[in-house]
Amino acid sequence: MSSAPERLAYTVADACKVLGIGRTTLYKLASEGVLKLVRIGGRTLVPRRELDSLIERASAEASSPVAGGARRAR
Repeated sequence: MSSAPERLAYTVADACKVLGIGRTTLYKLASEGVLKLVRIGGRTLVPRRELDSLIERASAEASSPVAGGARRAR
């Protein structure tokens, strides 16, 4: 039994599902330059490395202490 090839990019809808966010949030992240989108053949795709990088940056920000040792209130 052969395994499916690993995906290099996701559609916007699939990327939203993987991240657990909405389309508006995904496009906002893209417009802010936080997430890079690519267009191939008229389709907008999110490279897998961009999703990985976004999660890594968010994890690093969440685990880094705020000045003074206190965490910021949400």
